[in-house]
Amino acid sequence: MTNIPENAFDNLLENAVTKLVQEKVELLLREEIKNYMRFEQPDQHNSLNGYYKRTYQT
Repeated sequence: MTNIPENAFDNLLENAVTKLVQEKVELLLREEIKNYMRFEQPDQHNSLNGYYKRTYQT
């Protein structure tokens, strides 16, 4: 069995948690935009007016 140095393990864990949080926040924001465009402004043709994919960076 190999041991991972504690510092390396901390970095791996931090990176994994950061990536998970990033993916979930981006998913929530995309869904929020879709719901807003669908329900709040039915007279507009679902145009996102300058929307581009953003990434969450810490």
